Amino acid sequence: LSYVIYIAEKQHYDLVWQVGMMTAILVTYYYGGLQNSVTLSLKLYAVVGAIMYLVYFLLSFHVSKGYQKKDDSNYRCRHGQSRVNI
Repeated sequence: LSYVIYIAEKQHYDLVWQVGMMTAILVTYYYGGLQNSVTLSLKLYAVVGAIMYLVYFLLSFHVSKGYQKKDDSNYRCRHGQSRVNI
């Protein structure tokens, strides 16, 4: 999924998601620790992880719909020839 975001050059969306994922995981561990329950921590981790990956999937879908290849005229050389994209 992450390649869609990189191809569309929207890495800042990925960074925000990664920070959100890390925060969510830390909160689930912290809350489970407060309740003194490893089982609760794992259940919360599973639920929050599933929700975060659903958000990531929707974000990737949204980015892929909005991604359009740049106009070819932006890639013209001085002599009117198109550059070769590798």
